[in-house]
Amino acid sequence: MIQHVCLCERGCRRTINQDRAGGWTDGDTGLFFVADGIGGHFAGEKASGILAEELAAWWGSGRHMPSAQAAEQLQQLIDRGDARIRQQTPPGQRCGSTLVILWITGGTYALLSVGDSRCYQTRRRMFGAETMQLTTDDVLPDTAGPDRGKLSRAVGAGRCLVSVRCGELTSGTLFTLCSDGIYKYCDSAGLHNSLAKARRTALLRQAAGEIESRVLARQAPDNYSLVLVRPVL
Repeated sequence: MIQHVCLCERGCRRTINQDRAGGWTDGDTGLFFVADGIGGHFAGEKASGILAEELAAWWGSGRHMPSAQAAEQLQQLIDRGDARIRQQTPPGQRCGSTLVILWITGGTYALLSVGDSRCYQTRRRMFGAETMQLTTDDVLPDTAGPDRGKLSRAVGAGRCLVSVRCGELTSGTLFTLCSDGIYKYCDSAGLHNSLAKARRTALLRQAAGEIESRVLARQAPDNYSLVLVRPVL
């Protein structure tokens, strides 16, 4: 069994929501994602929407695959989504999306990411819990001058190089997928406290509400998406 909860909201200042997020479960198998359409470019919501469509279609037939085969097919899915976005983008325009995917089955997980949407893992430790970021932000370094902090990789724009990480599940682990609209506007201490509580109590919706309240207290200047996932082993 896998518990999960999802938020995908426009925020307080944006006129449209360019994020897409969601998940599906079947017993001990689950597929979860966050896609954040690139703001300031052509139809970011179209890019994230294409990725959401590809994942929903794949889930229909892919959820019974072994973990290694599924991870390989999900990489191919990202390549296919990248090609679709590029084909549907008018000449001279730039359209793309970040993407983070979590696949869970049979006591193992696979994590695929492009861009700066993140996945955190919260695990039990002797004195409480520890939260660590499993993904790496694909952004230009501070040495890049005026372009520092901009995306260096995205699906549909620039280079689409997929980072892949696999591992075994441990009892009581909580995974958190989120767009930058969450981690940029929710203080780290508050975020980690809410995640530690969610891992311990399994009250995922309550934790998601706490995190959302912190983002809204900062006037939620960006779209924000959050998916909390807790496998029950």
